[in-house]
Amino acid sequence: MDWDVFICHAWEDKESFVRPLAKALEAKGLRVWFDEFTLTVGDSLRRSIDRGLANSRYGIVVLSPKFFAKEWPQKELDGLASREVSGEKVILPIWHNITAVEVGRYSPTLADRVAVSSSRGLKYVVTELLRAMQPYLKELGDERREEAERKAREEAKRLEQERQEREAREKAARERQARWADRFRVARSWLVRILRDPIWQGIAGVIAIIAFIVTFVGMGGPYKVASFLRPAPTSILIPTPTPTSKSEPYTITLAAVPAVIRADGISTATIMATVQDVGGNPLPDVVVGVTATRGIIGLPFVEGEGTEVTKSPGGAWTEVVDPQASGGKHVQSNGAFYPTANASWTFTASTISLLYAKNSLGGIAAVQVDSSPTMLIDMYSAVTTFDEWVFPWMSAGPHTITVRQTSPLHKNPSSGGYLIYVDAFRSGGRTNATGQVVTWLRSSSETSTVTSTVRATALGSGPLFYTETQVIFAWPPAITFTASITPVVLSCGITDTITATVSDGGYPISGTVVTFAVSPSILGNVNPITATTNVTGQAVTVFTANKVGTGVITATAAGISNTLPITVNPGPPVTPTLSASPDRLVATGNTTATVTLTATDACSNAITDGPG
Repeated sequence: MDWDVFICHAWEDKESFVRPLAKALEAKGLRVWFDEFTLTVGDSLRRSIDRGLANSRYGIVVLSPKFFAKEWPQKELDGLASREVSGEKVILPIWHNITAVEVGRYSPTLADRVAVSSSRGLKYVVTELLRAMQPYLKELGDERREEAERKAREEAKRLEQERQEREAREKAARERQARWADRFRVARSWLVRILRDPIWQGIAGVIAIIAFIVTFVGMGGPYKVASFLRPAPTSILIPTPTPTSKSEPYTITLAAVPAVIRADGISTATIMATVQDVGGNPLPDVVVGVTATRGIIGLPFVEGEGTEVTKSPGGAWTEVVDPQASGGKHVQSNGAFYPTANASWTFTASTISLLYAKNSLGGIAAVQVDSSPTMLIDMYSAVTTFDEWVFPWMSAGPHTITVRQTSPLHKNPSSGGYLIYVDAFRSGGRTNATGQVVTWLRSSSETSTVTSTVRATALGSGPLFYTETQVIFAWPPAITFTASITPVVLSCGITDTITATVSDGGYPISGTVVTFAVSPSILGNVNPITATTNVTGQAVTVFTANKVGTGVITATAAGISNTLPITVNPGPPVTPTLSASPDRLVATGNTTATVTLTATDACSNAITDGPG
């Protein structure tokens, strides 16, 4: 395949979504057929698109109102759909500014497919696309790794050939210099003998001087002569590259379950980060830090100026506003005035990192975790910058990290002071055998719906790989009702399907148990009494009417409830009954008996105002 993905879209969606999507996929190492990347002046548009459709493993289809309004993108979709006749998954749909109901109106078969919505954000969309393509990417990773190793071998062969050619040139140059050196020594000895012999000090001396000059110039001048005093150059050996035995992080995927939780300061979401190499293989023992812009994360992150960090002695640490710092501030202490200054934080995690500032006044800080050997960190830099120090491979904890001045004070010779800095402490975890780190995020208490951005970062030396996802803290909670028969006015034995939708701040909440109850209970019954909300936040029960009257159905979930009014009327009559009182009369012509007709429905509800 020439391309990994073909992006099918309407041009109106290009600026807002498709172009950033194409660039994000290219940044992940995918070969993307996108008209701006692939077409050049003079290309045949139809033939280029046909080639892209036929030679792309997957087709990403950006479904939107503009897409369905155009014929050209739908022809591209038809071309992709024709490749799925063999059962191979090709189409990866994205819903952009469109709902499932609207997609179903245009194409029921497309609405039935699992799709990702652009409303979740570009990074989430890219992560879900990579997840869908994982089997192919794993196989592709092996192929590209083999291609990289082949190119490395060819490059090593080329470098070796260049080395041999360079050595041959250097050898020839040394031999040439040696020949000229021999001539130089002969000419010099001849000149010395001539000058010592009085007979030849005349004309012969002049001839010798001329010969010396000719020899000197023929060797290339003083540079060549001086080169005899230097040792011969040593050849530079370039080793043949060998494949590394340990893969490096290539992607981090991040999932939050559920993605919407209540903003009550209690509800939690499970956060799972998965680290893989270029072939899609899980990477164990990778140090991963997880942070969140709102709420409390199970792998905590504290700012140096925060109250969670114990700083002593009093007054030794001062806050400095710095936009480069993680929280816009960092703290510092001057060892020249506070030689015993220290800052410590107790945490529960298997990894801890220290974020700190460096500048021209930075000293040397001593850092220690529990009773581990003390590490010295040089906080000097000619320009102000920030760095991170990671201490991995610990037990789950708890642990205490301490940053303090050295005793006696030490600093870089180039530094102008003894300042030490603490920007933040960030705890982390190590990936397990499946390449995963699992933690939790607890919501903050809010009065409206907010979003927390969660970031997972592979810590340590080298480039920092990270990815982000979002968790919505929704508020206020609500339960709304819908019914198949509206309003709920039923008669004996008639049923109505009642749906309760649980939401927070307008976002549906899945996995919540809803309890239904009828009041008064004689009106009828619900089945089931309890139901769990699905992905759309809906729990369903069926109400069966019984006795005549009015009342409510109450749905309760997670401490909130709502009611739905119901009315039960008599149903159709069953076999009526007649009774007479008295049941016998004397035939006198003036005696009477009262005859009563009783009509009820199947639920024994009396029927009034019937025909008589």
